[in-house]
Amino acid sequence: MKHLLVESRWRGDFGIARYAREMVPRLGMSTVQVAAHLGPGAPLDPVYLSSLLARDRSAHFYNPGFNAGVGFTARQSLTIHDLIHLDVEAESSRAKALYYQKVVRPVVRRSPVTFTDSEFSARRITEWSGIDEDRLVIARPGISQVFLDVPLRPAPDPYVLVVGNAKPHKRVALALEAARHLPDGLGLVCVGLNVDEARRLVDDPAETVTYRQNCSDQELAGLYAGAAAVAFPSAYEGFGLPALEAMATGTPVVYSAVAVHEFAVGYGTLLHHGADAREWADALVTATEHRAEMQAARRARAATHTWDQAAATVGVRLQALLG
Repeated sequence: MKHLLVESRWRGDFGIARYAREMVPRLGMSTVQVAAHLGPGAPLDPVYLSSLLARDRSAHFYNPGFNAGVGFTARQSLTIHDLIHLDVEAESSRAKALYYQKVVRPVVRRSPVTFTDSEFSARRITEWSGIDEDRLVIARPGISQVFLDVPLRPAPDPYVLVVGNAKPHKRVALALEAARHLPDGLGLVCVGLNVDEARRLVDDPAETVTYRQNCSDQELAGLYAGAAAVAFPSAYEGFGLPALEAMATGTPVVYSAVAVHEFAVGYGTLLHHGADAREWADALVTATEHRAEMQAARRARAATHTWDQAAATVGVRLQALLG
C-alpha cells in the first residue's frame, strides 16, 4: 500500500521551516518522517533520500522544501517556494546552480505534482523547468493565529518596523538608511539584526534604531501591531510572509517585492520599488498618516490566507497520488 514519506528536517524560524511546521501536521494523512541523520542541505543528502526511496518502494516523498533525492523522480513532490538561488546573484553559486540542474529540475519535470507559494513563483518555475502549468499547484502560505489575535491598535507607538536578515536581497540596509530621514520622534525597530550586523550594512546607523532578535511569534505580533508602519524593502520574495503578518495586525506596509503585490494591493498599503532612502522614509511617513484607514480590512484580507486551506490544497493532490 502506498504511503507518504515526509521531509521533517526543516527546523528553525526561517520561511521554509515555518511552512513545514504549519503544513505537515495539518495534512491529515498518515506519514513516515525522514529521520534527521543529515541536514536537508548536506552534500550527501540527495544520496540519503534516494536510499530511503530505494528501500521503501511504496513510499511517495513529500517535501515542504526543495531538497530532493537523485532518481525516483516520479515518486517525489517538492515545494519550490521561489528560485532565489538562481535569480539573485548574491544567493547563487556554481554548486547551487548544479544542484538545481542535476537534482531538483529532473524531479520537477517527472513528478506528478510540484507545489509553490504564488503566481509569481509559478511563472518562474514553469519558465525554468518547462513543465505544464497543471502539474504545478499553488498552496499559498497562511497567517498564524497569533497575528490575528493581537488587538488592533488605534494609536501606534512612535516607530516603524522592519523584519529581515542581512542578506542583500532583503535590503534591510535601505530601511536603516531611511531611518536617518524619518521625522523627529519616529524611530526604527529592526527585528533580525544586532547592532554589529547593522554596522556592517551601513556606516554609523542612526541612534533612533533599536534591535531585536529571537522574538517569539507573540512578541513579533506585538511589534507589528504597535508599529506606525512596516517597511518591507525586499527585492525578491516567493510570497512575502512578513507583509501578510503586518496586515494581519492592521498595520500598513510599504513593500517592494513583486510577489507581495498579489495579496497586498488595495488595502491601504504602498508598493514602492525605489532604492532611495529618503524616498523610502517619505513613503513610510505617508503610510503612518493613513494607518487608521482600512485597519479592519487589512486584517480581514490577511485572514483569508489560512494554513488549513494551504494544507487542504496540498493534501488533496497527495491523497490522489496515494490512491
